[in-house]
Formats: sequence, structure tokens, C-alpha cells
Amino acid sequence: KSPLVPDMTADRGRQEFTYAFYFWNGPFSESNLVQQGYELNVSLQCHKGWASDRSLFQLDHPNIILETVKPAEDGSTGDIILRLYESMGTHTEAVLSTDLPFKNAYRADMLEHVKETIDLEDGQIKLDFRPFEIKTLRLVTGEPLDIL
Repeated sequence: KSPLVPDMTADRGRQEFTYAFYFWNGPFSESNLVQQGYELNVSLQCHKGWASDRSLFQLDHPNIILETVKPAEDGSTGDIILRLYESMGTHTEAVLSTDLPFKNAYRADMLEHVKETIDLEDGQIKLDFRPFEIKTLRLVTGEPLDIL
């Protein structure tokens, strides 16, 4: 069904979509459904350059999704913004690990303004997520990073 208000021509004509079925046996929180959805809907992007065989960030719980890794919008040298969310509707205490040389970690709002300091010990940050909570982190090196 296409809506008539506010645009009488919305969604009319030929539509293309992709769908898939994914089955599992057990609780939803153990389903790997979110990962399957990303693999179906987010195409792999390749860029020329060099890379080693490592992951920049690791999480110890699969229901915590690292959605965004990007430079800070204000252009601060060496500041990287991470956006993570809890995907299965469960309370989760997770650990984010990295071997990148960050000096400080902060919880930030969605506009990347620093709200509070987060403990960063040996490249690990302990995070406490409520169901479906989104967190924005600001990691600071003070020096340019050639990873983004």
C-alpha cells in the first residue's frame, strides 16, 4: 500500500528489495541475527592502500556492535570517534580493546562533545550497556594517526 498524504506518488512504481530467512535454535540473544543482517545489507568496501593482518578494535561480546570509527568532526588531531550499540536488548558489561596508542578516552554525546572521562587501562575500556543503548566514545592520542 502506498500512502496518499503528504505525497500521492510515494512508493509507486517498481520496487526492488532483498530478503532472507535466518533460523537458529535457542535464545534470540544467541542468534547472530545482527551479524547476518549486516552481511546481507552492508556491502564490502575496498580501498587502495596498505594494511596489516590485525583488527584495530575488539569487543568481547557479539551483541555489542561497533557501528562507526571516524575522525572527530571538529578536526582535532588524533581524535577518533567510536559509536557502539547493544543490539539484542540485554544488559551487557563489555570490554573494548585496542592496541592503538590512545592517551585518553571519553564518553561523548552524539555531537561528539566530551561528557566524562573513561578509564583506559592497557588498551582496554570497560563499558556497561543497557538494552539497545548507543554510546559515543572519543579516543585521544594528541598525534595524527594514519589509519583513517
